[in-house]
Order: sequence, then C-alpha cells, then structure tokens
Amino acid sequence: MPAHPCAIFLLKSTTRKNIDFAVNYGASPTTEQLFKVEGFPGEYEVNIQKLECTCRAWQLSGIPCRHACAVFRHERIKPESIVHKCYSIDAFKAAYGQVIMLCSDPKVWPKMNGPAMRPPKFDKQVGRPSKKRRRSALEEEDGTRLSRHALLAIVVYAILLITTKGSVLDVANMQQLKRNMQQLKRNMQQQLKRLKRNMQQQLKTLKRNMKHHLKRNMHHQLKRILYQYM
Repeated sequence: MPAHPCAIFLLKSTTRKNIDFAVNYGASPTTEQLFKVEGFPGEYEVNIQKLECTCRAWQLSGIPCRHACAVFRHERIKPESIVHKCYSIDAFKAAYGQVIMLCSDPKVWPKMNGPAMRPPKFDKQVGRPSKKRRRSALEEEDGTRLSRHALLAIVVYAILLITTKGSVLDVANMQQLKRNMQQLKRNMQQQLKRLKRNMQQQLKTLKRNMKHHLKRNMHHQLKRILYQYM
C-alpha cells in the first residue's frame, strides 16, 4: 500500500534514526513471529505478526521502533514496508474525502450573553530567553565534540564489532557485551570520582594560597601606612 509523500518524509527520518540505534541490539528468534531483542539497555519482545513491541513505541506511533528494526535487520526485511495503514494514501483520502462545512464570518455569528473570551494571561519569565534550539541526542555540540549519548552509541558499536567480529549477534555475545558495558560504566564512574576528588583538592589549595597572599599584602600595606605617619 503506497504511502503519502508527507508520510514518506516522516517515515524516512524516523526509521533512519531507529535503524541507526538498532545496531546496539541483537535479535534471537523464539518462533517465526516472536523475537527476543537484547542490547544496552534492557531486553524486549517483538512480535512481527501483531506489529507489537514491549517498549510500546511501535504501537503508539505505528512506525517500527529500534527493537523492531533490529529484528527486521535479522530477517532481511525493509522497515519502511512495515508501517501502519494510517500513513497510506487511501487513509489520507478517506480522512479528507468528506465535505468540509463552511464557516461564516465572526461578525454574523449570533450574540451570546456569556463572558467575553480573552487570551490567557502571559507571565514573563525571569531572565533572558534562550536563542539556541534544542539539539538531538546524536547532534554535535558546537561542531567540535559529540554529545554523551552519541559517544556512548559509538562505544557500543565499537564493542559490537570487536565482540562479534562482523558476524551475526547471538545470546552469548550479547551477554559478553552487557558485561563489557557494565565494566565500562564502572570505570567511567571511578574516573569521575577521581576527577572530582582532584578538583576539590586543587580548589582547597587555591583557597589556601589566596588567603596567604591576601594576609601578606594586608600586612605590607599596614606597615607602609604606619611608616608614613610615624
């Protein structure tokens, strides 16, 4: 069933993002229609016959989620071909095929004795409004470095390549990947704690040096003033 051009643009942008995230997951078939998807983080169940996933993103949007895209990659199925029929041209024609009733000018509307309709009261927020738009999770920050989410996705993809050596993922490899990610998380937490401890020590040293210099400068100034008046 062909999709509407506007729906095609939405499907391409959404499915491309889900396909990029799908590399972090591995699918193992339980039956012909039911699959178990494991990755970082969590485990999910995907039913390609009922078009359902336990994350519920597929049911809510009608577009295959990242876990379903991992299953389609395993089964050599194009995700663009498995979408809800609401994105089809027939659904678009059925939605806008009825007659749209005309609306007269507000000047000729009948007068009512109810209260006048006013816009909601606007409360100005404190501070200067932000001019920067909200960036996506994988978008670069200032054009020089990746965000934390993008960096984590790259690390996961690198571990996938090292663990599987380019082959299809299985349960043993996914378990090993999960252990590797847990170890990576522990190492990052230890490095953050060590960095925080070093920064606190440097801050204490800086405060102590500033106090020492201030005391010495005040002592010299007092001596200079006393020498002038004596």
